[in-house]
Amino acid sequence: MIDLVGKTLQGRYKIERFLGQGGMSTVFLGEHLRLGRKLAIKALAPGVTNVRQLEAEARIMASLSHPGLALVLDFFDESGRTYMVMEFVSGRDLEQVAKLAPKPLSQRRVLEFADQLLDALEYLHGQEPPVIVRDLKPGNVMMDEGGRLRLIDFGLAKRLAPVPGGIELGMGSIGYAPIEQYGRGVADQRSDLYALGAIMLFLLSDQVPPDAAARLKEKAPLPDPRPLNDSVSDTVWTALQAMLELEPARRPQSAAEVRQLLGLVPGPVEPTPVEKPATRLCPVCQLPLQTAPKQKVEIDCCPQCGGVWLDRGELEQLAEVAQVYPEPKKKRTFWEQLTALIKG
Repeated sequence: MIDLVGKTLQGRYKIERFLGQGGMSTVFLGEHLRLGRKLAIKALAPGVTNVRQLEAEARIMASLSHPGLALVLDFFDESGRTYMVMEFVSGRDLEQVAKLAPKPLSQRRVLEFADQLLDALEYLHGQEPPVIVRDLKPGNVMMDEGGRLRLIDFGLAKRLAPVPGGIELGMGSIGYAPIEQYGRGVADQRSDLYALGAIMLFLLSDQVPPDAAARLKEKAPLPDPRPLNDSVSDTVWTALQAMLELEPARRPQSAAEVRQLLGLVPGPVEPTPVEKPATRLCPVCQLPLQTAPKQKVEIDCCPQCGGVWLDRGELEQLAEVAQVYPEPKKKRTFWEQLTALIKG
C-alpha cells in the first residue's frame, strides 16, 4: 500500500489518513490547507502504467455536475505519481448500510434508493456521448449525512463509443457486472441498469447476487428475495428479473423504462401521507396534539408534556430511519434508538 499519510502534495493538499484501496489506486482523506476543506485524494498505485485510465476518469467526472455525483476538483502528477482530488462524501456506502440494518431493507426504502440512482443514471446516460459507469455496486454508492446517495467511483466509466470487434475485456465487480462485461459484448446503458437491479436485489435479500458468468454456465435462476423479505411485491420482483436478464436485448432499454416497471415517477419519492383524525388529544393532558416533523416524519406531540402519538405508518417510517441511522457510541435497544430519533 502507498504510504502518504502526513505528506503534503502541491503545497496545499495534506494527507491525513487511508480510506480505501482498489485494483489500480489508493484513496486517502486529505485537507486543503488554505481552505480547510476535507477531500478524497486518489493516488495511482505503484507499478500501474495505465495513467490514461485515471486521467480519463478525471476528465469524465470533471465534465459532469449532478447532486448524485461526487465532484472532481484537481488532477496532477508529482514525484512520478498521478493523483486525482475529489469531493469527500462523508457517510456510509450502501454495503455498510445493509450490514447495519437488523434485516433486509424494506421495499419502500430500496425504491427510494433506486429512484435517486435512476436520477443520476438518467443524467449520465443523457450526456453526448452517454457516460456508462460500468462498476455500479453498493460499495461505490455513498449515503451522505443528509441521506442523499452519491456515486463516488468512476474508475471504469467511459464515454460510449464503438469498440473494435464489438468486444470489451472483462471488467466490473462479481455479482454486479453483466455478462457483456466478461468479454461477451460492449457495455452500454443497459449494463448500468443490470447493475442497479443487482444492487436492489442485494439490499432486499442481504445477499450478493450470483455472478452473471456463473448464471450463464450453470443455467441457474435468480434467487427470489420474497421468502427472505415479505415487503417485496410481485411487481418489483418481476421488474428485477427483467433488469437482471443475461441478454441485454431482453432488459429494460432505458432508466425511464425501469421507472415504469418499478412504478416510480420522475423526481424524489415522497413518503406516503398518513391519514389522521382532524384533532387528537393527549391522553395525559387532554390538550390538542400538534404536528411536528421528526427525522422527516410528521408525528403528533403534546405541547404540555412532550408526549408523542404514533400510528403504525409513522412507526414504520421511523423504523426505516433507524435502520440506517449512524451507530450510537453506546449500544442501545431499538426502542431507545427510536426515542432518540423522536427527540431529534
